[in-house]
Amino acid sequence: MAESFGSRAIGLISTPSLSPGEGLWIKSCTSVHTFFMRFPIDILFIGADDTILAKQTLVPWRVSSWYRKSQTVLELPAGMAEQTGTLPGDRIKFEDVN
Repeated sequence: MAESFGSRAIGLISTPSLSPGEGLWIKSCTSVHTFFMRFPIDILFIGADDTILAKQTLVPWRVSSWYRKSQTVLELPAGMAEQTGTLPGDRIKFEDVN
């Protein structure tokens, strides 16, 4: 989870790759970039009621669209949203697994 300004700015930049089941949850986020990243990612823009507003796949060195109503973003390995059938309008639930 990325909550602070620093952790949100760094994001996945220093991560060599994401495995299935891994991701980054960014709080207070309406847009993301993939500058300096080494791999493509799926991005889910999530509203205040945990509804997915939009999804995008970004390759390195791109900037996503801006979603004014987005509260959080979930970054996943590229193709994961399609593999799981995740679509805008779906609701997502975060659970503490510890």
